[in-house]
Amino acid sequence: MYPDNDGSIPTATPFFQWTPVLTPPQFQIHYYLKIAEILEGQTPDQALNANLPQYENFNITSPGIAYPISALPLKNFSSYVWQVQVLDNYGYPPATNNG
Repeated sequence: MYPDNDGSIPTATPFFQWTPVLTPPQFQIHYYLKIAEILEGQTPDQALNANLPQYENFNITSPGIAYPISALPLKNFSSYVWQVQVLDNYGYPPATNNG
């Protein structure tokens, strides 16, 4: 949900937010967030699949996270792509579209 496609970020530590996956309370899930810089000539998908992640976190338990100040700094005038995947406690996506 935020930041949206082609949006600019006014801060070096943005808050990433997405739509939560609703599951029964006894069904434990977590989110995997991956952020990658889009280099010149790349599509967002190519950047996610080919570039080293700018930041990734495998164990987010809520549908949002502030970009940590301990992570690599986001560069001014650069473009980034981000992807969230929901996983169950065994590491498998419990939802359609690969989570």
